[in-house]
Amino acid sequence: MKQFALALALVLALYTPSFAQEEITTVSAEQFARLMDSVDTYQLVDVRTVAEFEEGHIPGAVQYDVNGEQFEHQISKLDRNRPVLLYCRTGKRSYRAAARLKEKGFREIINLDGGITSWQAKGYDVQYDEQ
Repeated sequence: MKQFALALALVLALYTPSFAQEEITTVSAEQFARLMDSVDTYQLVDVRTVAEFEEGHIPGAVQYDVNGEQFEHQISKLDRNRPVLLYCRTGKRSYRAAARLKEKGFREIINLDGGITSWQAKGYDVQYDEQ
């Protein structure tokens, strides 16, 4: 029994740190808005297409299409040491984008649960680009 407990402790010690490093924080629209109000230097990234972005986005966001050819180049412009707040339409693409940022060494990555859909449902501001 002692050997089993020791083996379990060793496995947890070896795998827990790597698991913690791979964690991506997903927050509600309310938490996302509070972060935007409380954090001085964050980077807000909309990972939808240009057309989706023009239909309405969170003010201050830059548009980097996670499925676009330029995505890797675009994220290379971001500061890995500053928080990155990501969103898409529903939260799925932004979670994929968050995983890619994590692979590139970004430290603080926050994903908006439910994307801009939940943001708008809660009545938060959306900016529309003139076409």
